[in-house]
Amino acid sequence: MLVVWTCSNHFHKGFHFGDSHSVTRNPAIRDIRNIPGFFAEARTFGVEAKGWTYRHVVSASLAIDYWPGNGLHPEWFHASTLLWFLP
Repeated sequence: MLVVWTCSNHFHKGFHFGDSHSVTRNPAIRDIRNIPGFFAEARTFGVEAKGWTYRHVVSASLAIDYWPGNGLHPEWFHASTLLWFLP
């Protein structure tokens, strides 16, 4: 409960830093059917070639976050991240 309370103001923050490359401008995360491709192709991680890395689990989690939020709603992405860190 302490973790949720401590992070409560985090849910209404927007995207920033590398989120532009891998989240807001990345068309691959906008369709959950692309998840198998994340495990085969580093180019699905983002829109800039210099940032292509093989981070398949991150890409899959971003696509999953995009799906229930029905778009780029940061609160879904932040809530998901918090759930990974709860004991």
